[in-house]
Amino acid sequence: MNTILKSMAAVAAAVAAVGCSSHQPSNYEHLTAHKWELTQIVSDDSAATAMTIPAGLTIQFSDSARFFGFGGCNSFFGTYSTVGQDNISIQPVGRSMAFCPDIALEDKFIAMLGLSATYVASDSTLQLNDNEAKQTLMFKAVAADEPQSDNQ
Repeated sequence: MNTILKSMAAVAAAVAAVGCSSHQPSNYEHLTAHKWELTQIVSDDSAATAMTIPAGLTIQFSDSARFFGFGGCNSFFGTYSTVGQDNISIQPVGRSMAFCPDIALEDKFIAMLGLSATYVASDSTLQLNDNEAKQTLMFKAVAADEPQSDNQ
């Protein structure tokens, strides 16, 4: 009888421990849960680091390996893939072709997206780094757009 009570207590403790654990969102779940607004460029290129980042430069990652964003003048889109907990490969595919007098920041933003190799995402921030951690894009979470269907 004593063995049965001990077994029942062990099972109850295990059930309670499982019931009390909470799900911690993964890096990937954070990545796809938000629209991200660029807040800072950290680069060994002093001209890029010195650029003032206006509000509204964004990127949003879907859970279907596609992304879309706005670079300040043009909308852009592409595909991405993740491997493991923090590796990412971003392939910018295209963008609209509006004429803008100063497109240097947009060009740098999109070029740096293509160099991204690792990422760290939380509920409020995203950091994209190149292979050598010499170039980093920093983002803050903003309200997400409605998901786009593959037919758009």
